[in-house]
Amino acid sequence: MKVLDSAPSKLREDSRNERSELHLGRRGVSPQEQSDVSATTYEQEPQPKSSIGLRTWINVIVGFVVVFLVAAAVGLWLKEPITSLGTAAVERLGLAGLISFVLAIDSLPTPFSYAPMMLLAVQGGMSTTLVFFTCSAASITAGLLGYGIGRLVGMPDWAERWLSEKYPAQLELLKKHGAWGVLIAGALPMPFAIGTWTAGAMGARLVPVALACLVRIPKTGIYLGLIAGGLSLGGSL
Repeated sequence: MKVLDSAPSKLREDSRNERSELHLGRRGVSPQEQSDVSATTYEQEPQPKSSIGLRTWINVIVGFVVVFLVAAAVGLWLKEPITSLGTAAVERLGLAGLISFVLAIDSLPTPFSYAPMMLLAVQGGMSTTLVFFTCSAASITAGLLGYGIGRLVGMPDWAERWLSEKYPAQLELLKKHGAWGVLIAGALPMPFAIGTWTAGAMGARLVPVALACLVRIPKTGIYLGLIAGGLSLGGSL
């Protein structure tokens, strides 16, 4: 009896399979193709890699080369007017002016750099050592200020849109690594405030952010070294 009972069930199953294959055939899709589509339907699309590409490193090198060449050009062709301008800036604004300039540049999401102000300060007679410590301390303070602003008001929509268009890979790194994304922003040719504001808006812890801001010390030293070297080269030609 069990054999007889199982036979109709087997026949009904075969009939359903045949109707299913016939329906797929009428639609122009073979069972094998349908199986392949089903297998790939739930495959996840590859996510963009949040890594620093070759183009970013090229931009870093190009940025340093530009600073050096500008300083060399100033030493060669514009030494007298730049010296006069730098002397006037140092006499009128002094150390407070240099600090204010760096604080404004590095605490707000602007595309500017404080390297030109360092060039003016050095040409105006200010000690290179004093410029180095002043700019390093002011940049670190500006980073912490930007972090605090990010904690209070978050990241403005226009700033995030601009960053996603101009620095998409760096933005992914900032979102992925949180506080340590500040180190990336501080080392790469991108506005420092973007990194600190993002870290603040994400609620990153203060201590890792403060440690990451220390990257501005070697970057300031590199800028000053390039400026001094370019001025020396331009003045000797």
